[in-house]
Amino acid sequence: MEQTIKNWDRGLITIILILTLAGSLFFYDASIIPSIQIYNNPHHYFYDFLLKNVLTGLLIFFLFSFVSWRWLKKNSNYFLALIIIMMLLSFLSIFHLPGQASARWFHLGVFNLQPSEFLKFFLILFFSFFYISLGRQLKKRSERVWVAVAILAVISLIVFLQPALSNLLILWAGVIAGIISLRPSWRDLMPFFVLILIFVVVGISFWGYRLARLKAKFFSHNSTSSAINFQQRQTELAIGSGGLFGKGLAGSQIKLIGIPLMLTDSIFAVYAEEFGFVGSILMIGAFLYLIGRIFYRGLNVTSDEKKFFAFGIGAWLSIQIFIHIASNSGLLAATGVPLPFFSDGASSQIAIMMALGVINNLEKS
Repeated sequence: MEQTIKNWDRGLITIILILTLAGSLFFYDASIIPSIQIYNNPHHYFYDFLLKNVLTGLLIFFLFSFVSWRWLKKNSNYFLALIIIMMLLSFLSIFHLPGQASARWFHLGVFNLQPSEFLKFFLILFFSFFYISLGRQLKKRSERVWVAVAILAVISLIVFLQPALSNLLILWAGVIAGIISLRPSWRDLMPFFVLILIFVVVGISFWGYRLARLKAKFFSHNSTSSAINFQQRQTELAIGSGGLFGKGLAGSQIKLIGIPLMLTDSIFAVYAEEFGFVGSILMIGAFLYLIGRIFYRGLNVTSDEKKFFAFGIGAWLSIQIFIHIASNSGLLAATGVPLPFFSDGASSQIAIMMALGVINNLEKS
């Protein structure tokens, strides 16, 4: 145990604790009004966040910091299979979360989670071992690529049908970044990009609301009158009103009016209004340092499996944070992606802490 702790990344642990504390303090502030409005209890959402996101998340982080790489390699197939089974069961009405038309949630009594959030971690972990193993077993490099593309296509189809196109983009980014860490040729990467293009085009055209969002965002000359863009107009207004230094903690006015999904998909907008441009830069800087530590760990291991994993996790967090902030800022159409450490949504945060726990214990070269 002592040797394991010596291998831990102090810089990584420090930034995780800083983000956890900052996220908890801000979430407490942001959640008071909706907690009163819905539950007549100012602490309802915060207590839930504290238990699931913070305490459970930190516990999971330290547990996975002790998990051996050999044990993960032995059991990654089983974990991935379990997550896929849960995702398939979520299509059945008996496992639907009440009030949810989509199949993103797996509901079993008081037990609710989003399997696709855990898929991000377990799919990258699985491919870390599987893709390297394929390279040793198959003589032709092209055969390994097509086998990997076929498996990724099947799993992507399940996520696509939930529907969860944003999660697909994050999954693909993680897997492709892991493959890039092995320095492949562009010919090896092309089948993956073709797969992504097919899913994106079909996804936008298959669900009309996505196409309507894009049209309202990029082609409507009178988007301010569009109900489709209401959430995005509110988030942009909140960010713009924050100015350089913000209105201070608890100073947000937009949260009094209300933003759709304020505690999950739109929480950066409330943060930016209270802490302004400077506070937003500090938050982004903290995230960049976290991501930098992940890639640093990946660059300083000799194992291709661990390098694949670290690059995959770094890309996952990079894309997820970018999509959340960009959709709040109006750079992208509004989409449902939580902001790590700050947004409500225990499934996402626990999956992230699992991944960070493993990164924390990656052996140095």
